[in-house]
Amino acid sequence: MVLCSVVFLVGAVWLGNRLQPRFGNWNATLLGAGAYVVAVGIVMALLPQLGELAVNVQQYGHHATETPLPLTDSKGTIVYPGFPADVLFSLRFYSVAAQALLWATLGLAFGPLAETLLDPAARAAVKLVPGQPEPVGAA
Repeated sequence: MVLCSVVFLVGAVWLGNRLQPRFGNWNATLLGAGAYVVAVGIVMALLPQLGELAVNVQQYGHHATETPLPLTDSKGTIVYPGFPADVLFSLRFYSVAAQALLWATLGLAFGPLAETLLDPAARAAVKLVPGQPEPVGAA
């Protein structure tokens, strides 16, 4: 999954660069990101479900998760009950989801504004309203 993710990331950047003359930088970036998400989603759908890895099925049977069983000593006494990996997964998942939501919102909201501010052609297209002061830096 990690190898596929890196390869798809390189492919998404390449695709974005190829599409940039036709769709513009912003739209080409969104198209490349969308292609990356679709490709990673397909790979994730093809991977085995949780609890279905051959080694774990052989040793522990079918379980809905890959949560480790409790640690036991040589006599079978439980030494450590184990940590529920599902809780750790949920923490990591929601942390990543919160970061993705935050940065996607910031990027989608302020990306076009920054492009308008930094693009000289877009700045020249801004019309001055009569009676309003001239924008800062305009000469």
